[in-house]
Amino acid sequence: MSRLMRRRWLTVHLATLIAAAGWLFWSNRKQYFFGDDWEFLVNRGLAHPTLNLFIPHNEHWSTVPLLVYAFMRNTVGLGTLWPFVIILIAVHLSLTHFLWRVFLRSGVPAPLATAAALLFALLGAGSENLLWTFQIGFIGSIACGWAAVLLVDHTDTRLSRRDGVAAGLLVVSLACSGIGVPAVALAGLVVLARSRSLLRPLVVGGVPTAVFVAWYFIGEKLPPAPGPSAWDSGPVALLKFIARGFLEAIEATTGLPRPVAGVLLVAAAGWAVVLTLRVVRRSADSERCIPALAGLLAGVAFYGLSGFGRATAMSSRYFYVCMAFVLPALILALWHLLRLLGRRVGPLVGVLLLVPVLVHNLVLLADTAEHDGVRETTLRSLILGTAELVGDGEPILSTTVEPLQNPDLTVAKLTELVAAGNLPADEATPEDLLRARLQGQVSETDGTPLPTPSAPMGLAPVADGQNLTVTAADPGCVTAVSDTADPIRLTAPGSRTDITVQSSADATLRYSITSDGRRSPQERDLVLTAGTPDLVTSVLPEGTTLAIMVPAAGLVVCGVR
Repeated sequence: MSRLMRRRWLTVHLATLIAAAGWLFWSNRKQYFFGDDWEFLVNRGLAHPTLNLFIPHNEHWSTVPLLVYAFMRNTVGLGTLWPFVIILIAVHLSLTHFLWRVFLRSGVPAPLATAAALLFALLGAGSENLLWTFQIGFIGSIACGWAAVLLVDHTDTRLSRRDGVAAGLLVVSLACSGIGVPAVALAGLVVLARSRSLLRPLVVGGVPTAVFVAWYFIGEKLPPAPGPSAWDSGPVALLKFIARGFLEAIEATTGLPRPVAGVLLVAAAGWAVVLTLRVVRRSADSERCIPALAGLLAGVAFYGLSGFGRATAMSSRYFYVCMAFVLPALILALWHLLRLLGRRVGPLVGVLLLVPVLVHNLVLLADTAEHDGVRETTLRSLILGTAELVGDGEPILSTTVEPLQNPDLTVAKLTELVAAGNLPADEATPEDLLRARLQGQVSETDGTPLPTPSAPMGLAPVADGQNLTVTAADPGCVTAVSDTADPIRLTAPGSRTDITVQSSADATLRYSITSDGRRSPQERDLVLTAGTPDLVTSVLPEGTTLAIMVPAAGLVVCGVR
């Protein structure tokens, strides 16, 4: 390809990256910090962290992303995810560009290489890594690995500056995540196959390996996660695990039925064996295929290492890693088949074949973004609302802001973030505050009788149109009956209150709160066992109404006036 054509296709490629960036920004518009993000944000850092920067996270060496998170937390804060999204997309599209260059070096025509790069840029099958900023660790490891490959993919016998930079990139790759291990194997295989001496492989592969070994054996470790691994069942189970990983990654990426994906996997494996033999024999024009073949072996190494761990390795973030390693080999195999049609028709057919695959991945990305966006918009609302309550000095009963999906974000840690100015305490909407009050200022304890009387809750009048009957029972108690699950409404006095609720039959009730005419945007469940009182404690502001659904068997509420 002439220099002019290369420049033109580079322009086209960069234009597709810009378009992909726009799509990814749009897809991330509803995302927020989630899950493991908070482990990085509240337990790690430079100033008196709970865990230091070199202790692994889920067995991954994660110093680089930890430093990124600490810097961003202390500079731009946590009110919005956008600065973190910019970093995620920048690292991902850098990896996409490196893959595009690997495609070209392997002999893939520019139109097909550009289409394949766009497919990877919008890889909905790997949507976790495109919608969760925490995954900069995985992506950074692979990006540094392929960048190192581009630097060492030459036949110079002398050690050069490029080799030193490649070794440094591989150290960074290892310090991003455990995916750095197959990334080092990737670059090491390329430099070993392309060198005429052992000096370059020893430097490029040996330096990062020595650093990793030192970190692994000297640094402090946490106990591994419990649970079985594929290796626990023996080497045959591990091989099946690797094959299944490849099969599901191809199936998820292409949208093809599993039997067809299996045929493609077998065909690709056969092609790789034949091409590897050609490389070993140093057949004409075979050396340019070395990076693609090394990527395929790195993919095998990735799933092999995953088989020793406790994860299933079958989620979308692992499909992304698999495709990031093996896509050059798959696209090269496709080109070796299509070139039978000629160098003009073959690339066009290849691009047309990738169009439905791209559409499939766009649909996957859009669906996942919408699903995750609903979850994380709710979490952001809850976190910002709780931050404002903490900033205003209001009491919080819960110890964690949201225990199921964000267990690391305790109320104590959130208070520290607010005090340090990392999390805004004045951006919550009225709906955010209601959500936070419902979650943090009301608690339930199963099977607990009413303690020493506290300030009772007021009984609100039955509203017009309610099919609800409320009658006095024991002192301080009422019995509520409703055939249509209407709620009984109780008014908070502005101080701590304790009430008990009891039903004669097992029931799952829903309750919500209302303040200033606004109802909380969600409800909470209250599970009752027949004949057993459950204690409900609240520290809601004065005038806030607590509405509890009345089951068909009726409800006895004590601690009211």
